[in-house]
Amino acid sequence: MTENERIVRATRLKDGRVLLEEPDGSLHFAVGKTDWAAVHAQTEEDIARQIAEDPDDPANDPDYPDDPVKYPVVYPPPKERITVRLDKDVLDWLRTQGPGYQTRLNAILRGYMEHARKRGG
Repeated sequence: MTENERIVRATRLKDGRVLLEEPDGSLHFAVGKTDWAAVHAQTEEDIARQIAEDPDDPANDPDYPDDPVKYPVVYPPPKERITVRLDKDVLDWLRTQGPGYQTRLNAILRGYMEHARKRGG
């Protein structure tokens, strides 16, 4: 069981802290894992170097299309919140695949939809 599976409810307080409720009813504050002392100790040069070395930064990719007129930003369509009933074993399996099980379920359904459309369904 992962830490997220133990949590019954998470509530963000007005001061920004997050209060977690365990299945037994106990409460505790969420604790982040960020080393803020290390973050604050970085210089502007450190940050600039890290950005320049970041392979995921589009500015570091010479093939990245940066012309906003020729290559406009395309946003995905908004998602709709629904309630769906799933078999427990199906939901358990989706969750064991790691974070993002709802996105994964959406991708599975999209793949099925696109396959059915190609077949004329």
